[in-house]
Amino acid sequence: MDDSYAKYVIWFFIIYAAIPTILVRFCHLGVIWRPDRKGRVAVTFDDGPDPQYTPRVLDILRAYDVKACFFVLGDKAARHPDLLARIIAEGHDIGNHGQKHFFPWLLGPLGTIREIKKSAAIIKSIIGRPPAVFRPPWGLLNIFALVFFVLNPFRMNRQRLVLWSYMSWDWGKGASPEKIAHKVLSRLRDGAILVFHDSDTVPGASRGAPEKMLASLPHIISEIRQKGLQITPLHEMLHLQPLLKRCLIKLWGWWDALVLRLARVEQVTANGRPTLFRVALRKYTGPEIEMPCGTQLQQGNRICELHINNDMLVDILAGETKPEKIAVRLVRELRRSLPALANYIAGDPRFKDIQVLAGITMLHRATEKMGFVAADIPSSALRRVILMYQSIVLWVYHPAGRKRIVGREGRLVPKIIVISKAGLLEKTCKWTIG
Repeated sequence: MDDSYAKYVIWFFIIYAAIPTILVRFCHLGVIWRPDRKGRVAVTFDDGPDPQYTPRVLDILRAYDVKACFFVLGDKAARHPDLLARIIAEGHDIGNHGQKHFFPWLLGPLGTIREIKKSAAIIKSIIGRPPAVFRPPWGLLNIFALVFFVLNPFRMNRQRLVLWSYMSWDWGKGASPEKIAHKVLSRLRDGAILVFHDSDTVPGASRGAPEKMLASLPHIISEIRQKGLQITPLHEMLHLQPLLKRCLIKLWGWWDALVLRLARVEQVTANGRPTLFRVALRKYTGPEIEMPCGTQLQQGNRICELHINNDMLVDILAGETKPEKIAVRLVRELRRSLPALANYIAGDPRFKDIQVLAGITMLHRATEKMGFVAADIPSSALRRVILMYQSIVLWVYHPAGRKRIVGREGRLVPKIIVISKAGLLEKTCKWTIG
């Protein structure tokens, strides 16, 4: 009888706790743990807000102009609403980490629901909106949490389940600033979601452990940037878009890849990472354009034809609707991509005799600031076709959709942008030296 009872207990534990956790933690069922985001990583903090450590974390993030996501406990949020207000005021995201960091395997259905809903309600009452993401304590789930977040298509409170790519192990007694930095940086990859802890009051945390994290955080941020990766707000990493929009982006990506392959368009990379540019060898068929150096670009000239990498365009437009901020992002990406383009052109013998680089885009205002010359497309029929195509691209990828194409700022129109090879090499050389 005792053996039978023990078997029932074991099977109950396996079904109630072990299987849901394995499906999420190791099979990644319905959970976000490493988004497919080239060149970008996200930084997150668990278990706060803590009056001793969270303000110091925020000071470091502000000094380094980094936006993070704080997965907060509802009980602590209710006691420190001023810290949540500061987190939001400084541009960070707030996620739900449960009410009191209870062990999920020991919670029943009502306790599970209460932990999630009560903390979400507290967060909403403080910041004015519910959290969009939830991270379970210790990354553990029971069968009810699995149903609510994974098997339920509507998801409780519309929160998405988010874990991490790997542990920083910053909460243990054996942690040190050097060990934390090594564990984080040695496994750093595109799309990584990094997790740290800005509290030492939950079970399992070593007293004073966040001090070691705080000592290592500036070095980790600097090294991430040295590796050419951008620390991105979590909401941008996740692309919190409607299902239809996500499907359209996926389908358009397949179509884009097919067209590029057939047209023999090649990707320009920098240190193994894609840049904003794709290129192809072509004969110029547009209007005559006078270059700043005094030469004329004429029909029949062999050119390096430029194409925009739509995957990079997604990254630039993600989560932003303000044109001025998009322009800043675009200029920043151009400053990274143009030197790579210059190296690509200078190092490939096929482009030895090419004197001009040219392309067509509706985002020409940012390129003019980087040394390109913009010219009108003379053929109205061709202009309409290009406008229709690029409008579809912008509508699919841009978070403001159709509003951005036609709005108060006027309709965006495609233009030819050109730059001489000599001008490109000279400009990027100055950036490198500077």
